[in-house]
Amino acid sequence: MSNKTRKIAQVELEGDSYKIVSILTSSIAREKGKRYFQLSSPLANDILIHMDRGKTAYFPKDKKTIKQEDLIYQESTDLDVRKNNEVSKYMRMISNLFVNMTFMDFFEFVVANNKFCTRGIFITDDNREEEYLKIINTGDIDLIENLERFLESFDTLKEVSKRYSKIRDLIHAINDCQSIEELEELMSQDHHL
Repeated sequence: MSNKTRKIAQVELEGDSYKIVSILTSSIAREKGKRYFQLSSPLANDILIHMDRGKTAYFPKDKKTIKQEDLIYQESTDLDVRKNNEVSKYMRMISNLFVNMTFMDFFEFVVANNKFCTRGIFITDDNREEEYLKIINTGDIDLIENLERFLESFDTLKEVSKRYSKIRDLIHAINDCQSIEELEELMSQDHHL
């Protein structure tokens, strides 16, 4: 399995064509009711270069996949350019968020959780508190230290997940803006990211 991040294009139907409104990583949750197409990395990079130059990419709506030869580029509207700039800024925030979350945070969580599973302890949102108490009440130092590692890494992952969800929702809201005024209003709000 490749460890490369896959790219997807979010599109909107305009007449007989799809308009590419943004390029996202496949790790961004797909919003219900939106259309997405998988892209190769070279094609995604090419589209992004054109978008950075103020172009909007279109392709025929009867296509099931996006190919370079099917793309038609046109000058972008001011709204398209501004939306693209905002989405790019928040995509960089997502990248930084995952870069700053160390592999060790994730690794510690998986290892600690697996230790619990091998001992028949399955921590869920519904039983979290009672399982923590059971672990503490065993008096088993190894199990209690494992719980500490689990909680520390879980808190980190939970915070990253919360921030990621907020940024993802903001990106979807940016792409949904229909006017510069609507975009400016959205961007003037404090999003607590």
